[in-house]
Amino acid sequence: MQVDREFCYIFIGGAAKAGTTSLFQYLSDHPEVCGTIIKETGFFLDDDLPFPYPRKINYKDGIHEFCNYFFDCKNAEFRLEATPTYLYSPGTPERIFNSSFSRIKWIFILREPISRLVSCYRFFKQIGKLQKDASFRRYVEKQFEFGEWVGSKCLVTGRYSKYLPKFLDLFSRKDIQIIGFEQLNQKPSEVLKVISKNIGIDPSFYDTYEFQILNPTIAVKRRWLHNLYVGISRRFSQRYFLNNPEIRTIITTLRKFGEPAYLRINQGQNEVVEIPDDLLNRLEEYYLPEKKALSQLLSIEKFNWDF
Repeated sequence: MQVDREFCYIFIGGAAKAGTTSLFQYLSDHPEVCGTIIKETGFFLDDDLPFPYPRKINYKDGIHEFCNYFFDCKNAEFRLEATPTYLYSPGTPERIFNSSFSRIKWIFILREPISRLVSCYRFFKQIGKLQKDASFRRYVEKQFEFGEWVGSKCLVTGRYSKYLPKFLDLFSRKDIQIIGFEQLNQKPSEVLKVISKNIGIDPSFYDTYEFQILNPTIAVKRRWLHNLYVGISRRFSQRYFLNNPEIRTIITTLRKFGEPAYLRINQGQNEVVEIPDDLLNRLEEYYLPEKKALSQLLSIEKFNWDF
């Protein structure tokens, strides 16, 4: 498949645990937009950046391989991909900037960093990267102690102003949208209409659209069952189904109806995370410069997380 210069490529670049899966689905459902057959391809990531799934192909294989993720898009003008960690990958912005894509749009979702840290903590317990009895205090203190601790980078990656400049330096500001996770949750229709206008698609589609939160961080009763479910879901979306749209349609339909049933079986009670005052003060102090930095970076007079 050749790169067609008439297409507009939209990238959702982050941050992790900030609603990227939901936004990807909302936009993919729009009749003028076609999403990649798997949400998170990681195609343009730096080689040394951790990625949760095996990458069968990447940028070294050529841009035509990336275009194969859109094999059943027919003539859809707007093409969408979402890899949250693009935000943190130093080589990604230049790699995409120097691609043969003539029109590129970026969407970044920023989430209040302490609430995101709590969500990361729950998520890493969910997938087994943290022991069930690991405390939130220990989880945070390890990151303060070791910096970019291998267990999670959610502390430092909440300082978004460290990572956004490389995109703002290369791409036009009008082609970069930065939205708040909190606003997306509270007013999804309003946010999607703003995004639609910026991209150039019909915003009225979202007048009657039914918004659902996808990929929520949940407590699971049986971790092995959750890992099996995720593994099977990902496997049935891999490259050997790229050229079989019929199978993709079947799998998409099964997941749409099967996921709610799975959650009923395996969803447990989410842990209530109470942050001790001393730890909360330390986190607030750590992130305090971030609001000012983002205000200056984005030319927002008074930054808040509902922007």
